[in-house]
Amino acid sequence: MSGKKRTPIRSGGTSFGSQSFGGSPAMSGFGFSSTTTSVLSFIGEPPDLSQISDSSVVVLFKGLPKKEEVTKVKALEGLLTAVEGVSDVEEAVLSAWVRAYPILSIDVSARVRRLANTLQGAIGAKSGKRLARHMPKIVGPWLCGLFDSDRASAGATQESLLKVFKSEEKLKNLWKVFQSAVLDFCKTTIALETVYTLSDERWVLPDDAEAKFARVMATCCLGVAYMIENLSDEELQQLDESYQEFWAEQTLWTFAFHADPFLRRSAYRLLLVGLEKRPEWTTSNLEMISTALIMKAPAKSQVGSVSVYFEVLEALTRRLPDAWKLAKPSKKKGPLAQFVAFVERGSHTAPPTFWSQLASIFAVVPKETLAENEDAAKGVLTGILNGIKVGPEPRSHLPAAWGCYWDVCYQFLEFKLPWSGFDESVLQDFMLPVYQGYLLDNQPKERFIIPQDDSVVAAVCGNGLMKLHRAGQDTTFKFLGQVWGKVQDSIIDTLKSERSGTEGSAVGRCGERWVRLMVGVLKQLPRDGVVYDAVIKSNVGILAELIETLLVTNGKATGSAVFAEQLLAKLGAEALASDRAREVAGDFFLEKLRGLLEPITIEPLLSAFVSYGAHSEAASFSEPWKKMIHALMMSELPKDKKEDAITLLIDSASGSLSDKVSPVPELDSYIVNKMRSSLPEKEPTNAWKLVKNALKARNNVFSQDATSKILVEMMENLSIEATPDTTAFPKMLDAISDTNPEKLLPFVESPHGKELISKLLALANSPDTNTAHAAGRLRHAIDDTVAGSSSVSVEKLAEVTADNICASVRQPTSEHLSTDYLAMKACALIKEAEVARNKSLGVLYEKLLFSNDEWEATIRPFLLEVKNPSLAISNSLAGGIFFVENEPVEGASTTWNSEGYSKILRMSLFVTKFIDAVRNTSDTWVIEIEKVSNLLRWLLVVHEVVKDNRSIEGANDIWKDYSPEVDTELTEFAASLQRLIQLAVNTTTDQREFASKVIYPLVERCGNSLSPEAFYSARALSVAYALLCEATPEFAQCYVEEIEKNDMWKSPDIFHSTALLVGAENVLPPAKRERVWVGVIGALLGVSSAGAATSGLQLLVLLNTAFPDADAGPTPIPQPRAMNLIRHLLSWVDEDNEEIDLSPGLISEIAKALCHVIPVVGGMYGEHWQSAFDFVRSCWEICAPLEEVHLSMVSASLRLFQVLKSLIGQNDDLDDAWMEFRGDLYSRLIGLLQNAGRPDNTHQPRSIVNTQIARQLRDIDVSLVEDVGSLYPLLRTQSRPIQKAAFDILHLYIPTQQEQLSVDIALSAEAASNLRLPPELLSLVIEAPELPDDEDLEYTNEIPIAIRGYLLSWILIFDHFQNASFKVRSLYVESLKEGQYLPPLLDFISSTLFSRPFDASRVDITSYVLSDTSENPLQDLRALQTHLYYLCLLRTPSLVKSWWLDTSTNRATVLAVEAFTEKYMSPLLIDNELAAVGEWVSSRSEADEDGMKVKVSRAAKEVTASYPVDDQAMDIRIRLPAVFPLRQVEVLGLRRVGLDERRFKQMQLASQAVVNFQSGSIIDALTLFRKNVSLHFQGISECAICYSILAVTPDRSLPNRACSTCKNKFHSSCLLKWFKTSNSSSCPLCRTSFSFYS
Repeated sequence: MSGKKRTPIRSGGTSFGSQSFGGSPAMSGFGFSSTTTSVLSFIGEPPDLSQISDSSVVVLFKGLPKKEEVTKVKALEGLLTAVEGVSDVEEAVLSAWVRAYPILSIDVSARVRRLANTLQGAIGAKSGKRLARHMPKIVGPWLCGLFDSDRASAGATQESLLKVFKSEEKLKNLWKVFQSAVLDFCKTTIALETVYTLSDERWVLPDDAEAKFARVMATCCLGVAYMIENLSDEELQQLDESYQEFWAEQTLWTFAFHADPFLRRSAYRLLLVGLEKRPEWTTSNLEMISTALIMKAPAKSQVGSVSVYFEVLEALTRRLPDAWKLAKPSKKKGPLAQFVAFVERGSHTAPPTFWSQLASIFAVVPKETLAENEDAAKGVLTGILNGIKVGPEPRSHLPAAWGCYWDVCYQFLEFKLPWSGFDESVLQDFMLPVYQGYLLDNQPKERFIIPQDDSVVAAVCGNGLMKLHRAGQDTTFKFLGQVWGKVQDSIIDTLKSERSGTEGSAVGRCGERWVRLMVGVLKQLPRDGVVYDAVIKSNVGILAELIETLLVTNGKATGSAVFAEQLLAKLGAEALASDRAREVAGDFFLEKLRGLLEPITIEPLLSAFVSYGAHSEAASFSEPWKKMIHALMMSELPKDKKEDAITLLIDSASGSLSDKVSPVPELDSYIVNKMRSSLPEKEPTNAWKLVKNALKARNNVFSQDATSKILVEMMENLSIEATPDTTAFPKMLDAISDTNPEKLLPFVESPHGKELISKLLALANSPDTNTAHAAGRLRHAIDDTVAGSSSVSVEKLAEVTADNICASVRQPTSEHLSTDYLAMKACALIKEAEVARNKSLGVLYEKLLFSNDEWEATIRPFLLEVKNPSLAISNSLAGGIFFVENEPVEGASTTWNSEGYSKILRMSLFVTKFIDAVRNTSDTWVIEIEKVSNLLRWLLVVHEVVKDNRSIEGANDIWKDYSPEVDTELTEFAASLQRLIQLAVNTTTDQREFASKVIYPLVERCGNSLSPEAFYSARALSVAYALLCEATPEFAQCYVEEIEKNDMWKSPDIFHSTALLVGAENVLPPAKRERVWVGVIGALLGVSSAGAATSGLQLLVLLNTAFPDADAGPTPIPQPRAMNLIRHLLSWVDEDNEEIDLSPGLISEIAKALCHVIPVVGGMYGEHWQSAFDFVRSCWEICAPLEEVHLSMVSASLRLFQVLKSLIGQNDDLDDAWMEFRGDLYSRLIGLLQNAGRPDNTHQPRSIVNTQIARQLRDIDVSLVEDVGSLYPLLRTQSRPIQKAAFDILHLYIPTQQEQLSVDIALSAEAASNLRLPPELLSLVIEAPELPDDEDLEYTNEIPIAIRGYLLSWILIFDHFQNASFKVRSLYVESLKEGQYLPPLLDFISSTLFSRPFDASRVDITSYVLSDTSENPLQDLRALQTHLYYLCLLRTPSLVKSWWLDTSTNRATVLAVEAFTEKYMSPLLIDNELAAVGEWVSSRSEADEDGMKVKVSRAAKEVTASYPVDDQAMDIRIRLPAVFPLRQVEVLGLRRVGLDERRFKQMQLASQAVVNFQSGSIIDALTLFRKNVSLHFQGISECAICYSILAVTPDRSLPNRACSTCKNKFHSSCLLKWFKTSNSSSCPLCRTSFSFYS
């Protein structure tokens, strides 16, 4: 083996040994054969490949000796594929592989080794018995491969062997059969191979070569070790001489100190096995082996192998102790010194077992070796200490390391080594300093490595005492006398030093360490040993010295006080073990301590006092306890110290004094006063801590009366009215929660306890999370206390809680509790009662669902009046509302909570949520059927009242504050009510009985009465009918039979009759329904005009209820009967009929009836059509203004109007009547629109009417609109349908007027001067509305109406630009510019559209369709803003550009606008411009425009115009920018003819200005250029201001004002602008005063 590092040789040309197997005899990958190497050497004869029949296999074999790993891998994989593809391997392939395998099996690459072994298994399996004759050549590397350090390679070897030899048993036999071959292979390999015979130094890196060598040698060692260990003695004996030769190989034992840990471990393993099976081999070579193991190995690093090294060294020493003698010493060190030097280097990263193994080695080292030199023996102990110090050793190693140290010390004492004073030196110099260094601060610690962690040191010192217990008697007495006695004396000296004024901190630290040491030692020492007795005696003596020191210093010795506290707290029984100790301690603590209450030592002495009391008799300690309390009360200690001292005394006594003490009145009063003084404090104080600890005290330290007094006073302070500042609530609640359950229980039993439970219900819902959590903890503490006691009824506590919940529902306090929270609490109460099998479960349900009388009394104020007749549109009884006779409401009152909920609504919400919660958590239903039926009846009535208040805000004030959250909660209330009915039906055994109990009380309340209560009861009855029919088919059948028997048109009970029909809507067959309306029509035809307002109205209501839904198709009434009914009803509304009193209700019901009947006679001629249209007109005529009372009438008439329009075309009389009334009807309909602008977002009937009005105006002919200006204010209305209707009309109307307006402006200069945008429209866009946050928009159903009106107004403004001429558009732009209307709009748009990412490609940019609803209001708003921004750029690009370039605009906004415009707007606008030019060009004839030709290039975004001049052409090019129109359009001159450069440039700038600054189009620029050129050649001069012949202003005038001095001509508009901007009237050129002449 060479120790010299070699660099691989790499040559650019053909290298030495680079030829493959079949080439010249130059060295190949396997080289020449040699007698000085083994089969593993790369220097050997190449295999013969000439006999292989498959050329591809030859190629693969030639790849095996290549240097690159990838080449070898591919060759091996190819060979493996080839072998697996054949049934038998030819002999030539087998021979070649046998030569190649040994080298490949030890390759540097683990992947190559794995593949080589896999291929070996495949070839062996296919070769069969032919492999046997080759086995001696390959069995060595093959079997040794089992011990490869790479587990995958070793596994591949194992698999290959099993593949060939099939079983583990055959493998064992393989070792036996080829024992000689394997041994020869290993011996030859170890003896002959070196690093660079195994690896080619030209290709293999030195580190890889060294690793390969170590791995091969290790596998050889392990292979031989395996044979020695597993073969029998007889089998080994057969080759004994060979094994001895192997054992005598000097190279083998150099591996014991090799650098590779795997090789070292292999050598140690080999030696261990040899010592076990054949020790004589080692004996005959002992000098060589011991020198390697004891002298050479310790000199080298043993990291990774030290555990095995110690194992073999111990085995060698035990078997052959002479090894320590025979090991050849070096010049400087002997064997023991060499080994100690190794120990001084620490544990060599080994586990903690390193130290136990080391102790075992020293235990077997021959005594003679240790006795050779006293210094060497002491050096062993010093070496161990140094070994602990090096590194230093990890914390986990320290116990084992010091255990080794103690073991060696005791071993040396036991050996009785011959030197005088040696044992004393070990005790004094090596053992005593460890204890003194730990316990005392004044001892040097440098020599002994005392860890900083005292707990570790205590374990180390305690370990020394533990091991002493197992030492011999002589050693034990020596240690106790010379070490332990001095340790005790040192501590006593330290205590005495405090008497002379030495600082007490050292004594305190000493005491802490001593106690820690004693606690650990006394737990483990046997109580019957000498060591244990000595330790106990030491503690007794130290306690006496502590007491003496405290007495001498009058209690000011802080260190001794702390020492005494810890000693008695943790070792009280041991310290007081003797009678003398108890006598001294009793005299001190019971008599003398009260006079030593000093602030600096009060706490530790009181703790020691309590600890002493814990180990004394109860009778003897009660009186001293009272005296100590009295002494503390009367002491002059500072306030904080006294509070801390009493707190400490209470804490300590509560835990350890048990029943040895009793309450002291002085202490009770003191603590109560401290509670009162500390309650106002926000921050925790010592006094509050004292109060809390007194309440927690588990024994008789604090009396029950004082506890109750404190709890009552704290409970009284738990009130928001009394204490608005709730910051102190959590600390009071926590203090009550921590109260001793034995003392909390009597308080809970008292009336104060009920009050506390009520307050906890409110506080648990506090917005302050700390207060809420604290209240929850206290409630759990009370529940636990009650559950663990037999004196308080759990049922009683549950009933009290239920009463409190109900009280919170009825009368909300300032601590508002939501119904959700109360329902949750009630559900939890029921659940607890079910779990505990509470007998009062039914009582709890009764309480929580309220009584029948309470329901009736609470709902009564809401059943006295129906204020809104328009509810006829939305309520289930429809026109039945017209019969309601309101009752006086004086004296009726109710209450509302802070959220605006009335008491009855809170009760209803609570009950439904409570039942839902119970059903979600429990399968039990124990409510009686009577209770359920009453409950459902009242909830149904409440639901109807709620529906009215939801339809119209303030209809009955069952709640007052309206919000989306309230609406959501009431929707859930309706769903819960339906679930409750379904639940009740499903859980009731007799469903018919249940239905009767729900229905009959409602029937009684709605029968023979017209009161509001009867009206609401009937509505509730109809809902009950419908729900019960749906839930119970049997009930539905009985219900239908009841209707069939009842001639309800003969009954005066309109409410009940109507409820019957409404409830049967889904179950009553058409034939039975027809019977009803036939009967009603017959009765109705018999009613005269005089009875129309009474019985007629009643029958009409019943008829309209009986008629089928309009969506079901025409009502099947015979035409003659229908015509009779129509004429009869129209006769009632005839203007000449004076007998009838036409009320809005009667008109409404007549119109509704006609809606059903008129379609039946659609094909019949007659005057009834004029009468019908006249009836509709009359209805609308009397509805100005549109009041509450008119709404139902207008709604019905609008439905009738829609029906009549749908019939147009069926007969001529109808068509003639329509043409006669059409204009008047639409005029009045527009009048309704103008009068319908009241807010309808909280008024459902009005919203329905407004929607109907808007729907009827969808198909209006805008020419019928007389006063358009009156519609503009409707864009600000608070009704969405009305706003949309007005917008739709104006959106259609405005563009139709622009063409005629453009003609008028062109013909009249006066008209042009007065043209402006409508001021009514501009007034709507003066100021942009405030934009809500995106989050707020996401929680709404639509865009806020003010924002929508503002944006729609802008769409109407831009509608004026449609179909308008350039001049008109310019005047509109000027109008917007003068009023600065556009910047607020753009700022408004930018705040939403440009301030955050928005993908405009997902919306329609060029158009916007206003819809009635929107699923995503924010998305809809952005779509509308995107369209408006597009219109701004399309219609007023110059104004947008001015806003964009404004320096006051935020830079980030400028960039965002530019990016947004370029990405989404510019492509559309450019396409529009170019398309418009293309259409303009195609519409011109060749003779137009003086022959000017125009070409459009969409790809280049350019327009080229060519103007002919004689035989030549003048060309310009207009180029649109990418960010059009924010960036300027360029007009470029391409060819100039007949003009100088200056004039040509002026014409370009003029055309450019039209687009960039006048919001003109490309067509306008081309037209201006053409006219300028034409006029120039006609001899007309350009304006000296704008350099254009034609003015760039909309009037396109010629220069008509000349200066009298310089004679230059100017446009009038240019001069006017000049005078404004220059603030003078001088000529722009000559600066003389300007005078006008024609």
